[in-house]
Amino acid sequence: MGDGRTLTVTEHLEELRGRLIISIVALVVCSVLSFPFTDDFITFLAKPLRELETHAPEPEEIVDIQVGPDGVWRGDVPRSLAGRTLELDQAPMRLTVQSASGEPFTVVFGRPPEARAHYFNLMDPMYMRLKSALLLGLCVSLPLVLWQAWAFVAPGLTDSERSLAGPMLLLFIFSFPVGAAFAYLLLHFAVPALASFSFGDMVFLPDITKYIPFALTMLTIFGLAFEMPGVIWLMARAGLVSSAWLRHYRRHAMITMFVLAAIVTPPDVFTQVMLALPLVVLYEVSILLARSTERKPRKS
Repeated sequence: MGDGRTLTVTEHLEELRGRLIISIVALVVCSVLSFPFTDDFITFLAKPLRELETHAPEPEEIVDIQVGPDGVWRGDVPRSLAGRTLELDQAPMRLTVQSASGEPFTVVFGRPPEARAHYFNLMDPMYMRLKSALLLGLCVSLPLVLWQAWAFVAPGLTDSERSLAGPMLLLFIFSFPVGAAFAYLLLHFAVPALASFSFGDMVFLPDITKYIPFALTMLTIFGLAFEMPGVIWLMARAGLVSSAWLRHYRRHAMITMFVLAAIVTPPDVFTQVMLALPLVVLYEVSILLARSTERKPRKS
């Protein structure tokens, strides 16, 4: 402890339990407070998927139709459309309609190749909201959780190590959101790429209940991956690893990163590489942090 008193193993476990309880309560409270914002958050996450709708081609023909007083639509069908069945890649067809009062309005027929997202279970929206609230709660409660972790290990550190608490806490706090933001940016490229892997006359019908967990998983994985430099710095300060050891196993680490990227990401090379490359860069940053730790002798 800070007063120089040595704690027994039981007292350490009691303190650890107390700090874990505080962290869990903070996560639960922040998740509950984040729940009202999950609708906007899910809409934000689904933006890369909904952008597929804007990629539909322009209508081939615009037909002028008039609606008579009897409610019957009357108009001439262009010769290019007479007797034809529009293919999916030619839909939709836009009709400019004039009502009996002369007021024009537009009616669109057909379906773009990429339809709107769907869900098929009554409870699916609730499950998606709960998962989204948990991720938001983790982001909001992260500073307090990290502070509890620091308060637990700080008494066993030297004065020079405690002086680095501020920078390292900031690194941990901001690394997760930066990694999640990078994953969200990647989704804007990965979703159209994955949606393009169709075949025959099949039409992609997005299931939002599959996409949202996939997006949340991507954000979580990238957020945790960006915490690597801080974790390795702590391990270097504890003497568990060294910059020489990290350099020696650099090739093994890179192979492991590409294998992990292939496991946790969708089965397309683009997404796997986009996760593996930041991991490689972060590993090199971790080596530099470990080296800077070794340059400064520990002071008791």
